[in-house]
Amino acid sequence: PVRAERDFIIRLEGGDPGIKPIKAWLEGRDMFMGTIPVNFESSGNGWQANALVGSCTSPMMVWLLNIEWSNGQRQQLALSVARE
Repeated sequence: PVRAERDFIIRLEGGDPGIKPIKAWLEGRDMFMGTIPVNFESSGNGWQANALVGSCTSPMMVWLLNIEWSNGQRQQLALSVARE
């Protein structure tokens, strides 16, 4: 499981290899804890980024990964992160 205050890797695989993530960030869904930039790099058949999120007072926090793609589309994915 993903844990707060520990590095983790986000991998995106599949889709059109010509479409690139041009901007991405993490933000809290239920509690504002700022925005955290996520920088994807090409990796094999997809994209990969290292990320780290802060700890929250609740035992489980949902973070939203927002991605803006080079074709103009936007995508949002939810990540559940456990507090240590």
